[in-house]
Amino acid sequence: MVSHLENMGIKILTNETTYICRKNDKIAVTGLDDSHYYYTDQALCALEEECDNFKIVLVHSPELYDMAANNDYNLYLCGHTHGGQISLPGGIPLITHLYVGKKFHSGLWSYSNMKGYTNQGCGAVCIPIRFNTKSEIALITLKK
Repeated sequence: MVSHLENMGIKILTNETTYICRKNDKIAVTGLDDSHYYYTDQALCALEEECDNFKIVLVHSPELYDMAANNDYNLYLCGHTHGGQISLPGGIPLITHLYVGKKFHSGLWSYSNMKGYTNQGCGAVCIPIRFNTKSEIALITLKK
């Protein structure tokens, strides 16, 4: 899909950082590959890049939360879990497909000085069903 998206003018961040600048403000946005299935040391190298600005990391799953926090990221945005996709009443997921960070399976969370958000998405994986898990498309507004 990457080549098709890039042909449409969409910049894909694969273990790299770009900057959003407006007037005197600058935000660093780091995008990492799917760390659950395709982790490489390039992801860690991208997280370790020096930057004194507000830092956002976009990662497929919440599994690199500690590495991002240790590298002074302010906001961690991810998905991967589908909120559990099939959950017990009260939103307790039966499966998160996470090796670590299972408590960050959905919604707003904090770790150290970093805020994170795990989006539940609107699709499904393996079996085409969601149970006790709402679909979502999140709109996140950053304010100074």
